[in-house]
Amino acid sequence: MTREQKEAFQRAQRPSSASRLHQEKLRALWPDIRQKLEAGWSVAEVWQELHRVVGLHCSLRTFYRSIKALSLAPSVGPAAAQDPGLVAAPAPTGWPKPLGEASSSASRKSMTDLLNEPP
Repeated sequence: MTREQKEAFQRAQRPSSASRLHQEKLRALWPDIRQKLEAGWSVAEVWQELHRVVGLHCSLRTFYRSIKALSLAPSVGPAAAQDPGLVAAPAPTGWPKPLGEASSSASRKSMTDLLNEPP
């Protein structure tokens, strides 16, 4: 190993986490995502469109977990990211509905079962 290589490694900055970038994209788009879901889009349809339009690269399962976390977060959106004291209105209880389940259903299904249910 050369001296230059060693110094270059010492100066190297940690790369951005893909997960962090993914979360930032979703947080910025949360109002639009929520609007689509409330308009009747499925979670899978929103995920596919985000992949196509903004280059969101995550699994459907990760996307679902992320939007569920955003829906339960006390503050979301670009304004909240800029002003930590700003708190958005809380999401409705139990929102978003689990994939393939009616909102009144009390049973919990695994993501695999939900994704494998017939349409």
